[in-house]
Amino acid sequence: RPEQPPPPPPLIIREQPPPLSSQPALILRERPPTPPPILPNETVIRTLPPIPVPPRSVVIERYPPLPEKPRDIIIERWIPYGRQTTERRKIVQPAPPPREYPKPSCTIIIYGDVQGRIARKFEKLDPTNANPEDYVARYRGSLLDPTTLVQQARNLGIVEDITPPVSSLSMNVYPYGANDLRTIAARYDINDTLAQRLNILQQFEIVVLCDDSGSMNTPVDGTIRTRWDELLSIVQIVIEIATVFDSNGVDLHFLNRSSILNVTDSRQVAESFSQRPDGLTPLTPALRRIFQSAAIKARSDKRLLVFVATDGEPTDPNGNVDIQGLENLMRNERQANTTYVTFLSCTDDVSSVAYLSQWDRTMINVDVVDDYKTEREKVRRIQGYNYPFSFGDYVAKALIGAVDRKMDQLDEYRVT
Repeated sequence: RPEQPPPPPPLIIREQPPPLSSQPALILRERPPTPPPILPNETVIRTLPPIPVPPRSVVIERYPPLPEKPRDIIIERWIPYGRQTTERRKIVQPAPPPREYPKPSCTIIIYGDVQGRIARKFEKLDPTNANPEDYVARYRGSLLDPTTLVQQARNLGIVEDITPPVSSLSMNVYPYGANDLRTIAARYDINDTLAQRLNILQQFEIVVLCDDSGSMNTPVDGTIRTRWDELLSIVQIVIEIATVFDSNGVDLHFLNRSSILNVTDSRQVAESFSQRPDGLTPLTPALRRIFQSAAIKARSDKRLLVFVATDGEPTDPNGNVDIQGLENLMRNERQANTTYVTFLSCTDDVSSVAYLSQWDRTMINVDVVDDYKTEREKVRRIQGYNYPFSFGDYVAKALIGAVDRKMDQLDEYRVT
């Protein structure tokens, strides 16, 4: 008879717990802001470098265990013998007695209750393009205004920063005020790369703070032109650029004289600058008033960019140097996630503004820019001495340095 088969494996019966019910995800959708007016299409074709070969994908194929291989079938047949003259001898070999199988057993495995654990992960996804009209039509009934959306998110226990990222938008075209921006870029010899990246300013409310202390009367580079005169040129360019993106204009503040609000024409500042600078450097209280005023009239769709031009150390009401007070304001009182600050040095005297040297590396959303001559040397040392860097380039870089990391690093890393 055929070989005796092995004993069958035990029969395992597993109990499967019922599936856990899970509620659908709670989606909070923000009503999109009013879209800007649609400008005529403009096609700018640029030849890009070839796309590098992407890294090779790794595909791991795992196969389930193969089913039991069916046993081979071997058929053995005898060739018949020829005619025998004598009878063949017969040998009978009895089969061995059957082996006794072990008695089957019944085993029940009972598992304890499953201890569930919720793994919470917060992830900021990259921005995606969407049509505001289609978005409103699709989610009309569930859209929330920005304040309500943030409040409901906080009520749900979301403590992370959910403000929209600062995006450079499209850097291949001039989406807002195209003609005005091109005119300004041509007038002040601003290179095309910097001019295009200025579009990021449409996301910000711009405020300018000017140091009008007595030291601003110091001549620049041994000429009769003073730091105050150079600051006037800078402020006029800043106002022209800013009003391209905000028709309400720019708020212009000083340390020792009255502010001018909603400046829309660079010629409006000439009268204030006709009065020569005089007084101390109360930078901390002036900057605090700007922060507090912005917090009161904050616009949910825009962040604050404060452009500070100074040539010395901040002082208290008694004229004593008070750097610690300004640092405390910047680190502890400023809303760093929504308030960006650029400090522009109006002097090549390093000792006067040495306190600013580390702030753009240790403070969030802060940039420190040297005077034009020093900044140009630093940029050309990195980018090459033939790299074009006009006074207009200098002002444009300073204006967006706190909000555009790539332009901030123009004097640190080579642009490819």
